[in-house]
Amino acid sequence: MTDKKKRLTMNDMVAYCFEKPGAYTDFPFGQVPVCIKVKNHTFAQFYTNPDDPKVTFRSQKVFKILMAQKYPKSVKNAVEYPDMGKAYWYTLHLSSRERIPDDQLARMMDQAYDAVLSVLSSKEREEVTAMEGQTKIPLI
Repeated sequence: MTDKKKRLTMNDMVAYCFEKPGAYTDFPFGQVPVCIKVKNHTFAQFYTNPDDPKVTFRSQKVFKILMAQKYPKSVKNAVEYPDMGKAYWYTLHLSSRERIPDDQLARMMDQAYDAVLSVLSSKEREEVTAMEGQTKIPLI
């Protein structure tokens, strides 16, 4: 009998993002995408279409380039919104992620969150830090 490890689902990923201090859901474009934000700055957008599940992450340029080189079949430039700074966003196609380990997915989500924190003012970062440990229920 083969012991297969359960893989992260889209709901698991939303829940992981939602655990970040100050994170909340927003629906500025309708029901899709589910946007996860901190202080009105989006760090992840989840597209829940079962035929093409994907998530777009905010990123530092270097991290985005590294992920695209490491996972060229799964990580693509964000094309959902041309006005998004393409240098700072990438889309992860979840149907193609069979070779991306869960710990790498967690690093992608952590890095997206950190990329947003880096653009906040020091006062906003202090407010977010003060929110650590608050319980929330994700909406997806």
